[in-house]
Amino acid sequence: MERRHSAEGLEVARFEGLEYNGDAAGLQYVPPGMARNGAANGPHVIESLPEKGSPQRRICGLPRTGFWILLALTTAFIIGGAIGGGVGGSIAAKKGSSPQPPPASTTAFTTSSTPVTSATSTHSERSVTASTTSSAPVTSGTSGIAANPCPGINQTVVTGSTGSAFTVLCGVDWPRGIQAMNGKGKVSDIGRATVYSIQECINTCVGSHKDDCKGVTYSANLTSSFDGGQDGNCFFKDQAGIYFPGGDTIISAGIIGG
Repeated sequence: MERRHSAEGLEVARFEGLEYNGDAAGLQYVPPGMARNGAANGPHVIESLPEKGSPQRRICGLPRTGFWILLALTTAFIIGGAIGGGVGGSIAAKKGSSPQPPPASTTAFTTSSTPVTSATSTHSERSVTASTTSSAPVTSGTSGIAANPCPGINQTVVTGSTGSAFTVLCGVDWPRGIQAMNGKGKVSDIGRATVYSIQECINTCVGSHKDDCKGVTYSANLTSSFDGGQDGNCFFKDQAGIYFPGGDTIISAGIIGG
């Protein structure tokens, strides 16, 4: 405040701008015109300015509360997806690595009708897989399974009744008309018989045909041989033949050096 001298005496002049108002908190702004007029015309009027609220802080253009809620939801979604994918992959891997049960075996007896001769052959054999039961081989008649030492006897040497040595081959047939092992012509049948072992087949061949017997083919399955009209199960050969697959009960034997 400042003092001014006038004709009437001392006069109190008000400053223009901020003034103190005892009834209001803080300094109040009084416009210049009001300050001048107020002193002369009446009570002093004070205009209060509205308080400016502090601006709300934002993150990425969003209110702070909204931003943190959105971030929490996004994080939960990502973590949930990762956990779900990991669990699914683990289950799939465990399922893929689980051993599959082996297929049940239903094989009992297998019967196959397979020609064992060439186009010019006059006989054929039907092979029936021998049973693995402990029933003894038949030693008479024209049905049943006779002695079958295969596969243990395969590629062993059996000596005939005349001293001739024969190499035994399991599962090999030498039908008439097949190529000879020595490359000289084709195999021919020179006789047949009904026997009950490969040893008996060799002995019968060399006993009846002497030096002409160069090989034999024996079928342990009597039923198959006679049902096929072979009238025997031991066939005498004038030569050993090249490899020709036979059934499990077919055995061939060729003379060594023949």
